[in-house]
Amino acid sequence: MIKKILKVVAIFVTVFGFQTTYAATIDHFEVIVNPETVSIWEAVDLTIEAVDRDSNVIKDYEWTILIFSESDRDAELPNSLEEWAYTFKLSDEGHIKFENAIRFQKQWKNDIHVYDLEDETDSVVWIAEVDVIEEAQSQNVDINILSPENGVTIGKDEITVSWKTNKNHQVKIVLNWKEEILTTSDNEWTYEKIVDKLPNWKSTIKAIVLDWDNNEIWSSKEVYITSDSSVPTFNKIKVLPGNEVPAASEMTIEVYAAKWLTDVSIILNDELSTLEEDSDGVYIVELMSPKEVGTYAVDVILKDELGHIIKELDADKVTTTELEAAEEPTTKKKDKCSLWDYSWDVFDWECWEKPEGYNAPIDLWIKDLKIVTLKTKSVLTWMKLNDATKYEIYKKLKWEELELIETVTEPIFEIALSWDVVTHEYFAVKAIWEKEFVDSANPDEKIKKEISWDLSDAIKIQTWPKEIILIMLALMLGLWIFLFKRREV
Repeated sequence: MIKKILKVVAIFVTVFGFQTTYAATIDHFEVIVNPETVSIWEAVDLTIEAVDRDSNVIKDYEWTILIFSESDRDAELPNSLEEWAYTFKLSDEGHIKFENAIRFQKQWKNDIHVYDLEDETDSVVWIAEVDVIEEAQSQNVDINILSPENGVTIGKDEITVSWKTNKNHQVKIVLNWKEEILTTSDNEWTYEKIVDKLPNWKSTIKAIVLDWDNNEIWSSKEVYITSDSSVPTFNKIKVLPGNEVPAASEMTIEVYAAKWLTDVSIILNDELSTLEEDSDGVYIVELMSPKEVGTYAVDVILKDELGHIIKELDADKVTTTELEAAEEPTTKKKDKCSLWDYSWDVFDWECWEKPEGYNAPIDLWIKDLKIVTLKTKSVLTWMKLNDATKYEIYKKLKWEELELIETVTEPIFEIALSWDVVTHEYFAVKAIWEKEFVDSANPDEKIKKEISWDLSDAIKIQTWPKEIILIMLALMLGLWIFLFKRREV
């Protein structure tokens, strides 16, 4: 009998202790709907937070909640719910937001109930309300495709379509007048959807706004694009003066390929070298052969303006031989002078030799130049160089004409975007090595020396549209002339 009583007491203490701890943890939910007034066919965002009595969010809340509408049993609930229930994960940190969560079918003031299923007292609850009005007029809903720009050519079979329309509307993207892709606008300004499996030729893209009954109420203008996934062609490679050269000697490599490629490079002895187009389809680079005796494969990499890349591995071979001993020069530099050695704090003019080509130990070649276009900005990045102290950003004005627009110390450059018009400009990057020395001839003076190598290839970046500024100025000037003439009358 005593054992049974102790067992009952233990169970009571355990249950009571659990409920006391639980009650001290969560008090209620805070539920936010946005917007609070919608049309019948519009969806609302639903945000739910588990809070304590002081309205502090409980970040370790991991219980299951029930979401439903008492006033509209036919309301569409979030697809992520299983039988109207959602279980918080630790990663939610007590906060969950459902985009385009609920779409009501009945007009009037509708409710959204949120219950804690673990609470047997039904005291942990919150009810939010949404005013559902009659269907909005279709002429108030507009849609415009922001990207891609009309007539653009891309080098792959997928593209990100972005558009602008009212919040929480169903949108249908129509590809080539037949293939339809359903999506939903889910923020205040621009919306995006990846359209893939584009045909390898011209395509048309159109965006259409739908109402609650999937009727078309507005459509955008059609945008035409071209998908070209063909790759650049490689013909042959030539090594001059021949495939067998002395070690650490000058040599020339010619690559014969398609005309007007944006980047042609080779890899020899794990070193990357960029070639320049000397004539149509002929790309040349002068470099030094490997210092060690041996046979080395030459890999060729081709890239066109659409981003297509082709790699021709082991396109040719170079064999290096022993270099005949050269006579020692009659005059030598001072022992302290070392070729390409800029580690000295004291600068000596007799030792200064500016590096050229590929022999310098400092690395100032811009590598992995990449561009990422986001909703509000374009971000240009490249590999950080240990020898570079700063980077210069140049904008391409005309053919072969560049303008220095900014100097940065980190390998990143950002350009703000406009959300309604898309334009593009070309940018290039140059790495700079900079150091301050003490003049050996005048110890009280400082000498600053810089070394820079060639610019990177120009890269196409989405930028702010200058045309809008010009149009605004023209409108202001026209308004001023109109008011001036009216005053004369």
